[in-house]
Amino acid sequence: MAKKFLLMIAWGGMVLLGCGKSDRDGSAASNNNHSASNGSNAVSEKEKLPDFTLKTLAGETINLRSLEGQKVVVVNFWATWCGPCRHEIPDFNDVYSRYRDRGVEMLGISVDQSPETEVPPFLQTNPIQYPVLAGSPELTYKYGVRGLPTTFIIDRAGRITKRIVGMTKAATLEAELEKLL
Repeated sequence: MAKKFLLMIAWGGMVLLGCGKSDRDGSAASNNNHSASNGSNAVSEKEKLPDFTLKTLAGETINLRSLEGQKVVVVNFWATWCGPCRHEIPDFNDVYSRYRDRGVEMLGISVDQSPETEVPPFLQTNPIQYPVLAGSPELTYKYGVRGLPTTFIIDRAGRITKRIVGMTKAATLEAELEKLL
């Protein structure tokens, strides 16, 4: 019980520290780029976002590894109470509507305390066109999410090509996706 309490405190602190960061020029506030030019097509597990299987708020199950070899994936950690997260949703919707038929999947992972109850009312006034998954403090810790929003762009081989901490603009997403399509 004490371990879970400490994990919740740590998670809340890291989320609060990161929420509110925004990059005015549309470039990433914090990036970790991984190069695919190592002479091999094999992708090490260290270059991949750890696998997850999560339920969407609609009850569908999505497994990250099942998208490998098929799609470029954008994974966005966000919360309903995070201002920058809310501001980037229209850009994410726009990019998703233009890129999903080109082999891009976007996944929004809600890190709200109770996504199943907090997100549906939010979606009534702030529609999200891409799948919204219910996250957890343990998941944010596992993925090294220290602030919200945090976005990972993953190529078809499952390699993380970009990690963006802070609000992401449509132009930034498009530029990264064009490199991978």
